Amino acid sequence: MKKANILIVDDEIDLLETLGDIFESKGYNVTMVEDGNKATELLRRKYFDVVLMDLKMPGISGVDSFKEVKRLHPSAAIIMMTAGSVGENIKEAIGAGVDAVVDKPFNVKKLVATIESILERPLILVVDDRVEDRETLRDILVDKKYRAFVAKDGYEAIDIVQRSDFDVILLDIRMPGMDGMEVLEVVKQIKPDVGVVMMTGYSSEGLAGKSLKRGAYTCLYKPFLDMEKLLKVIEEVQEQRKGFGYSWQRERVLLVDEEPAHKETISNVLKGEGYSIVPVSNGSEALKRAEESFFNVALIDLKLPDISGLELATKLKEKNRRTCVIVMSGFSALDLETLEESTKEAIFDYLIEPIDPAQLKRVIKEGLREQKRW
Repeated sequence: MKKANILIVDDEIDLLETLGDIFESKGYNVTMVEDGNKATELLRRKYFDVVLMDLKMPGISGVDSFKEVKRLHPSAAIIMMTAGSVGENIKEAIGAGVDAVVDKPFNVKKLVATIESILERPLILVVDDRVEDRETLRDILVDKKYRAFVAKDGYEAIDIVQRSDFDVILLDIRMPGMDGMEVLEVVKQIKPDVGVVMMTGYSSEGLAGKSLKRGAYTCLYKPFLDMEKLLKVIEEVQEQRKGFGYSWQRERVLLVDEEPAHKETISNVLKGEGYSIVPVSNGSEALKRAEESFFNVALIDLKLPDISGLELATKLKEKNRRTCVIVMSGFSALDLETLEESTKEAIFDYLIEPIDPAQLKRVIKEGLREQKRW
């Protein structure tokens, strides 16, 4: 997991040094400056996850500095430090979006816990040209204790992404000026590891598949977003970023097999290797899942109840050419040379049942290496 960058702004040099030592001992990257002007100069050159700032400083005040921080880095978490009674300033700071206020002299353990708690909350950007849609969604997310921000169009979203570090971007596909597909492409160039969840109307199902091919994590449908599913997706992305070096997507395997015991055995082997497994029992369910999300690998049994494994392999490859398709067969051999050209192109390799775990791991790793060449 990456170390968070913390900027501490205070005109008390002794306090700066003390806080610096504390947070460096906790593994954070710490930068310290003694006034708001120096802080804003630094923020123009570098991104910080957390800014710990004194409310009262000579020259530019903490509240004024805070506003400039938010302009430069909308997603940065701001913690104001205060000594004495400054009620109106506190109200102004909180009203402008301060994440927390701590009193001086403060409890160090509580301060560290506050920062850790803030950093654990997923950071989400909602991009939608409809004011009521983006504001409503942001309010719901904030109520669920997420840090959520909004952008009114693609141009503003790209500007914010360039200056921030989001876990998830909720991106409407249809927007005037610069549509969601164009924004997705640019965002993936700027921040390849960010999880992008597309939002689209029911009439735009074709665009959903295209967005997955361009790197979207999944696609959810408007106007009635399934909030339970959305929150689950956000949790998924956050857990994967925690456990896999802030890479939003670990390798995902679509396992298609009618036999429960067989699915369980293979799932256990692959989970032990760190893969994310989505098991399904038939071709129809597999195609539905592939429409919703991108899979690095599709592991398909040759005999399925509703469609042949070979036909499913071709259909999955049509949905996304980057998916590595591996077929499992109970026959002594699967003659790839006799298959139609389109089917041969769809299948990366095949495995003979009963599956040898070592061979299964090796073939999947080879397929993933091939995939990276795309």
